[in-house]
Amino acid sequence: MDYFNEFFGFKKDPFETNHDIKSFYISSIHKPVLSRLYRSVYEDGIDVLIGEEGTGKTITVKKFLSELQKTKSIYIPYTDQSFDELIKRIGENILERKFEGSTQKIISEIESYTRDNRTVIVIDNIHEASLNTIENLRIFTEIKNIKLVLVGNGYLEKILRLSSMRQLSTRVRNILFLNNLNKKDTKKYIDTRLYNAGGDVSISRKVYGLVYDITKGNPYKINLLMEEALYLASLKKKKKIKPSTIRKAAKNLGFKVKRRIGLLTILIVILLLAIFGIFSYYSGLIPIENIIRQEVVEEVEEIPSEEKLEEKEEQKPQQQVEEKQEEITKPEEKTEPITAKVNVGLLNIRENPDTTSKILAVAPKGYEVKILEEREDGWVKVRYYSRTKGREIEGWVKKKYLDIGSENE
Repeated sequence: MDYFNEFFGFKKDPFETNHDIKSFYISSIHKPVLSRLYRSVYEDGIDVLIGEEGTGKTITVKKFLSELQKTKSIYIPYTDQSFDELIKRIGENILERKFEGSTQKIISEIESYTRDNRTVIVIDNIHEASLNTIENLRIFTEIKNIKLVLVGNGYLEKILRLSSMRQLSTRVRNILFLNNLNKKDTKKYIDTRLYNAGGDVSISRKVYGLVYDITKGNPYKINLLMEEALYLASLKKKKKIKPSTIRKAAKNLGFKVKRRIGLLTILIVILLLAIFGIFSYYSGLIPIENIIRQEVVEEVEEIPSEEKLEEKEEQKPQQQVEEKQEEITKPEEKTEPITAKVNVGLLNIRENPDTTSKILAVAPKGYEVKILEEREDGWVKVRYYSRTKGREIEGWVKKKYLDIGSENE
């Protein structure tokens, strides 16, 4: 990464992940945690700091320890040690010398030292230790002038809830949680890191929100993503980081990128819907949902649910259909056709009085039709004005799907 440091003129990599407290940004998430740790230095009991990977637990406790000028403090990262090995390492850090002896002897010397010297012990990644090692750490609560801080991920919280940890848990005074940065702090975090590194680089306004969406405000992921973006920009001799650079960096790192629907796209969709609505109103089109349903019916030529029960009964050879057609009775002589209304959601108007016949149109519920002929088998011939086709259509429907005269009252 030396190349992009030289290209941008950075004094150091602005997003390096080496827990350098000089680059630490005290966000609105970290500030209350630090404040609580400072206040608890002279309180008895154990403090527990819990946070998922990358939230900044290590750099937070290192910042905390760096401010303890009048108090002895040590930081121990747990690395697969037994309880005896852990005690030996703690003793050597407190007394600043090598130990050769039993665990009990080391504890005794620690106790002698801390009698007159307040000491803060921070053990990081303690969730990786055995349950026996964690439970035995309660011994430090019995030694005067020692403040113990245990740091781990969410698994540590589950460990403390175990019945075997009851004695240790009763000595826990504070459980502090470190979460990811919010959107506002994500921007400040990026700007602070770049400012501390110096150099000449600019960030597109949309980059901050995109970085937050990709990393969910996780500081470690922010570092990885921004470092990769700076590297890609330097290869193209660009000193401005744009959203396209961030997306490319995220792809290289295997981070998921959710594409947002742009404001322009939303406005276009709204405009098109408004135009269609106005056009439908003035042209007298049927409601959109009815048009959609009609297109589906006409495309697959499905029979409405009201007619499906009669499908098997009325499916007969074409010869019988033709014989039925010859038996069509003449309509009663009337001065004007009878007006009726459709009483089902959508009614298929067919070319012939048969459920297998071609669908000429679909009439929505409440629409009027004129009855032209009537058969004894329950079929009637109707005239229907189709607004979608812009003309009158004559076809056959079942009489029971119509409300006629007094039947509608």
